Amino acid sequence: MINRFISIIIILIFISSCAQMNKDRVKITIRSNPANAHLYINNAYYGQTPAHISLIPDSDIDYKATIVGENYQKTIPLETWYSVREGRGEETTRCTLDALGSMLIVPMFSFMSIKCRDFKQQEYLIDAYMAN
Repeated sequence: MINRFISIIIILIFISSCAQMNKDRVKITIRSNPANAHLYINNAYYGQTPAHISLIPDSDIDYKATIVGENYQKTIPLETWYSVREGRGEETTRCTLDALGSMLIVPMFSFMSIKCRDFKQQEYLIDAYMAN
């Protein structure tokens, strides 16, 4: 009986976590001036700008986006933070529903799901001609 109860609690905690109820990846857009620059994120090629990509906003990864073109190269950081994803369309409910779900399923663990890792911006503009 006790083992069954512990198993149920563990399962409820697992399914109410941010990683289980939500997607791990976040969609971002990277544009550049000039357009059609080659885009690299942490030295991995992602095509030409504008680029609509999906990344995992991991706090252990120091994301850097670099655009490269003829006679120019510029790098900017893609910073992450904790967010409840307000005002992000489809992404809006991602962590908000998770927080509500965890409060309803396992109230004492709801604090674990109130925030999720996110990028600080949904859209980035890398201007090769603008000073940092």
